[in-house]
Parts: sequence; structure tokens; C-alpha cells
Amino acid sequence: MCFEIEKLRRKIDSIDDQVRTLLEQRMAIIMDIAIIKEQDNLPILDSDREHEIISRITMGQNNGMAEFTESVFTAVLAASRSYQARKSDSEQ
Repeated sequence: MCFEIEKLRRKIDSIDDQVRTLLEQRMAIIMDIAIIKEQDNLPILDSDREHEIISRITMGQNNGMAEFTESVFTAVLAASRSYQARKSDSEQ
């Protein structure tokens, strides 16, 4: 395979490792939020907050990139809700 492709793939691998680390950090904070929501009897889903996140994160991006970013963050937010729900379910 082309050396240039391998070089670029190593860069992608490095970025993927960083994304994984950031997701782990995000999920740790999500668990703190889940505890607070549970104590205050708040629902896991906060649609207003999710819309705020998507709007903030896609602001200023061109249409193609904004759509891609929205898709990725929609999946991240769904995984975050699922992670919070698992915490709630495991304590019952």
C-alpha cells in the first residue's frame, strides 16, 4: 500500500485515540450529571440542552460539515443518555 496512505492512517489513529480519551472524560462527567439528575428527579433527556449543544457545535460550519458534525454529536448525545440510563438502572 502507498506510504502516504499509511502515514495518513497513523495520523487518523492518533486522532481516534484522542477522541476516545475525550469521550471517556465526557462520560465520566455524564455520570456526575446522572447522579444529580437522579437526586433531583430530573429526566435523563433534556431536549433543550441537546439542541443548544448541536447549535453551538455546528455554528459557523459550512453545510456539509455542519450536517456531519450534527450526525456525530447526535450519536454522542444518544450514547450519553444510554450511559446515564445504565447508571440509573444498575442502582435499582
